[in-house]
Amino acid sequence: YRLTIGVFLSIFVSIFNGVSLTSLIPIFDSLGSSENYKFQLALTKADQEFLKKQESEVVPYTLEWGKFYFARTKSYINQELAKRTPDELVYLFCLIIIPIYLLKMICLAGTIYFVNSAGLLSVRDLRMALYLKLQDLPLNDFLREKTGILMSRIINDVDTVGKVVSNDLKDAINDFFSILIHLAILLILSWELFFLIFIVIPFI
Repeated sequence: YRLTIGVFLSIFVSIFNGVSLTSLIPIFDSLGSSENYKFQLALTKADQEFLKKQESEVVPYTLEWGKFYFARTKSYINQELAKRTPDELVYLFCLIIIPIYLLKMICLAGTIYFVNSAGLLSVRDLRMALYLKLQDLPLNDFLREKTGILMSRIINDVDTVGKVVSNDLKDAINDFFSILIHLAILLILSWELFFLIFIVIPFI
């Protein structure tokens, strides 16, 4: 169960990491900007077409419905952001980013704890299984094998397995979900670049 909790927390680490990275964009856009500049969420052509629809028009409860209200939400946020000065925008987004970073650190600490503890517990179980196996071996096996080799199997080899299960597995899980989240962000930003990286990355 520890590994399952670690994987679950790792997903949140990747999500918070993606959100925190994208949240930095409005801060840098607002820094040093003139009073006339107002940070706005980008509205695509599809969003603008949805916004042209009359309020009284009934939008079918399909995928188009979701796109319609997503465009309306972005338009509403832009109206609220337009009322603020650049300094107020920087302060606002800083207030949003700080809790996100705190949540990310808490989830990351939980991921490290649960995945590493799962690895250490597996090492304990493996060593216990090897110890019980050694008790069942006949005396002739101890005469044929050197003591150093037996100790290496029980100590060094099990340590190597433990590092793979704990540290390497933690990094692999975090990196896997980070890649998925960043690919999702890229797909939202530009589907052309999303498909382009699958052509470029194999050469890299």
